[in-house]
Amino acid sequence: MKKPFRRWLAALMTASMTLALTACSGGDNSSTASASGDKMFNVVMTSNYSGFDPLRTNDSVSSSVNNQIYETLYRLEDVMNGNLDEVIDALITADRAAKLESTIEG
Repeated sequence: MKKPFRRWLAALMTASMTLALTACSGGDNSSTASASGDKMFNVVMTSNYSGFDPLRTNDSVSSSVNNQIYETLYRLEDVMNGNLDEVIDALITADRAAKLESTIEG
């Protein structure tokens, strides 16, 4: 009784692996990449975002969108690891700009 079951199970597993490998085989999917070779990654959101202001949004979808937009403006990981060079440089630049503006105004 066990031999027919094992054969049936082996045939079923072979068929499922064949189907999986056929479905995952590489094909020419040129619609996901442009002619210049740029790669694009599309993310499906579960609902609509509520806004672009990071201070006024508190849902996960808006946070994800805001992280993608403002990612280049800050480097939170570097700051959390103690690398404050960018923050200090930004503060020095802002201080110099304020002093220059007050000098120009009078």
